[in-house]
Amino acid sequence: MNLSQASAKLSEERIKQFESAPAWEGILVRGLSWRAAMQDRDAVQEAYGRLSSSANEALAAMILRFGAAPVEEERLLTELKEHTALSGAEARIGLGQLQEAGIVLVAAKLWGDRSCFIPADSFPVWQQALFPCAWSDSNAPVQPLMDASGQFVGVKEPFGRRLLYMLAALMKSETDFTSKGVLPKKTIQRLQNALGLEEELLKAFPWSVPRSENYPLPVGFGLAAAAAAGLLNRDEQGASADPEGLQSWFGISDNQRERALLLWACGYMVRASKENALIGAALTSASSELWLSANELADWGALLAERSGTAQDGGRNIRSTVERWLYLWHELGWIELAERYGPDNGMELVFRKREFQDGIDSQLIVQPTGELLAVPGSSFAMRWELELIAERAGSEEPVLYRLTASSVAAALEQGRSKDGIASFLRKASGEAGLPVQLLSMLEQWSGRACRYSFEQATLLRCDTAELAEEAMRLTGISPHLIERIGEKHFMVNPAAVSEIRGLLNKAGYPPRKGILQALEGAAAAYPHVPEPGMGAVSCWKEGRTRQSEAGEWLYEPQPLQHFALDLALPAYSVTLLPCMDQVPAAWWRQLRSYHASTRKELIQQAVAMETAVQLKLAGELRQFVPERIELRGAQWAVTGKLVDDKQPERSRLTPDMWEEMKLVLPSGLTL
Repeated sequence: MNLSQASAKLSEERIKQFESAPAWEGILVRGLSWRAAMQDRDAVQEAYGRLSSSANEALAAMILRFGAAPVEEERLLTELKEHTALSGAEARIGLGQLQEAGIVLVAAKLWGDRSCFIPADSFPVWQQALFPCAWSDSNAPVQPLMDASGQFVGVKEPFGRRLLYMLAALMKSETDFTSKGVLPKKTIQRLQNALGLEEELLKAFPWSVPRSENYPLPVGFGLAAAAAAGLLNRDEQGASADPEGLQSWFGISDNQRERALLLWACGYMVRASKENALIGAALTSASSELWLSANELADWGALLAERSGTAQDGGRNIRSTVERWLYLWHELGWIELAERYGPDNGMELVFRKREFQDGIDSQLIVQPTGELLAVPGSSFAMRWELELIAERAGSEEPVLYRLTASSVAAALEQGRSKDGIASFLRKASGEAGLPVQLLSMLEQWSGRACRYSFEQATLLRCDTAELAEEAMRLTGISPHLIERIGEKHFMVNPAAVSEIRGLLNKAGYPPRKGILQALEGAAAAYPHVPEPGMGAVSCWKEGRTRQSEAGEWLYEPQPLQHFALDLALPAYSVTLLPCMDQVPAAWWRQLRSYHASTRKELIQQAVAMETAVQLKLAGELRQFVPERIELRGAQWAVTGKLVDDKQPERSRLTPDMWEEMKLVLPSGLTL
C-alpha cells in the first residue's frame, strides 16, 4: 500500500494525530502535510533524529529484516526481541511511537491479525535516512558499454515517452474488449511494439499480470503504469486514453514525470524481496552528476544483509540483484550504463542517473518533404499530436516523424482536419508559414483521403418484383432502403473488401479504415487534449494515483488495500507495565546488592514486565534482558540476552554471578 491508498483510508483526525506526533514537530510550519513529509528527505531525516532509541532500533530492524514487505505485528515484536538489544517492553514502546507518527501503519484484518508496513513510496526515503549509501566517485575515465554482439549500449528512451507511444497506439487501434473481456490481439501487439520493452529484463522481477495468457508482461506493465497515473479509462466495454489525465501529465516536467514513474515501479519492485528493497531504495538516491560503481553498491548491500543476520551466498545474491535493477532501469531510460577500470584493474560496471531537459521551449523542425524533427526538450503535448498525425521513423534524438498520405488519412478519419494539422505544424514550429511543398502535399493527401468508405448494410430479399415495389411504397420503410445500384453506391462482396481497399490505396485514394455502421455522425477516436496551462494539476504531482485501476492490469504484490487501517492510537504506554505501581522505587532508581530471594523476585518482575535489568558482573556494568527462569529444586537460573555494543549474546546466569542489580525502565516510557 502506498501513501495515496493509505490516505484514502485514514480520517482527517487520524492524519492530524500523525502530524502532532513529536517526531514531526515543525512540519506544519514548513507547509508540509504528513503525506508530503513522509516523502521529503529533509523532513524524514529530522523525524528520525527525534525518535527515541527504541523506535529507531525497531525501525532499523524492520527495514533490515523485512525490507518493504508487510509483517504481522506479533511476528515483528518476536523478531525485535530475538534479534535486537531491545527488551519486549522497549520493542512495544518503539513500535508504538512509529505507529503514533504514521511512520509504520497497521492494516487490521477481519480475523484479528494486524500487519505492520511502511508505505511503499515512503520506504526508500526512510531506508536511506537510516542506512545511507555512501556513494563515491573515481577520476578513472569511463568508456561505452558493449552488448554481447559488440554493439555499443546507448541510452534508451525514457519510460514516460514510451507510455505516450503506447497510448497513441491504443487510440489508433480497436479498443473494445473481445468476448473474453480482453483487448484484441492486434491491439495488444501494437501496444507491445510501441512500448518496445525487453521482456526478459522485466521477468527478472516477480511481476504478476492478470490474464497473462493474453497480455504479455510489457503490456500489462505499461497499462498498469498508465492507469496509476490517471491516463487510462477502463469500463466494461474497453479501454481508452483519459484526456484530462493527459492534460495534467503534459503539464509537468520530464524530470517530474520520470521520477513519479520510477517511484511507482519501485513501489512494486522493492516488495519482491528484502535484497530488492535495499538496492532499490539506494538507487533512488543515486547521483546524476557522478559515475557510480555497481560493485560498491553490491558491497554496501552485502554489508547490510550481513548486518540483518540473513546474508547468504557470500553476497553473490546481492550482486545479481544489483545487476537486475541496473539493467532494467537502463531499459526504462532512467540511468546510463558504462564501464571503467576498477581498483583491481579489472573492468567494472558503472552507472549514472539521467536528468532530462526541463523548461525548454523547443520548436518542431518542419522539412518541405514532410519530415518532422522533435528535438530534446520537446513538449509531450507536441509529441502526442505528432504520434496521431505522422509516422515515427526512429527513437534516436532528435526523433524523426514523417507525414504520409496514410498517416494524414488516418488522422482525418479520426476527427482531425487539414486546417487543424497545418495550424498545429505552424504553432509547433514557431513559423508564420509552412513550406509550399508541404502544404501542397497536405492539400493533395487530404483531398484524396477518406473519399471512399465501406458501409455495412442488410440485404432485404423479396420473393417477387411486385413485393419489392410494395415495400418502397410503405411509409417509414422507404427512407431506410439503400438504392438498388444507384449513381453513387455499389454493393460489394464483403469477402472482397480487403482486395478493393488495397486497390484504392494503390491508386492513391486511401479509403476509411473502418467499416462504418453509419457514416453520418461518426465519432472521432483521437481525443483532443487541451494545451496544459497554469491551471493544469498533475495527477502525479498531487499524488492522485489510481492504484486500484492499475491492479486490473498488474497484480500488486502483498496487497493490503482491501483491509482497513487501524485508526486507534497505540495503547502500549498504558498497558505496558500494569504492575509498575507495585514495584518498589528502589528497584529501578539505583544499583543495590540484594538478598538471593529478592534477586529472584526482581528478576521475576523484569520477566513479567518484559524489561531489562542492569547487573554488575565481575565489576563491570552490563545490561541483561531476562526471558525465562529455570528452577531446579532450591536452585534457580535465568536465561536471556546480554546486551553490548555488538549483537546481543544469549546467556544463562545464576544469582551468584552478579554483585548488584536494578530494573531498567524502557526508554520512551513516561511514569
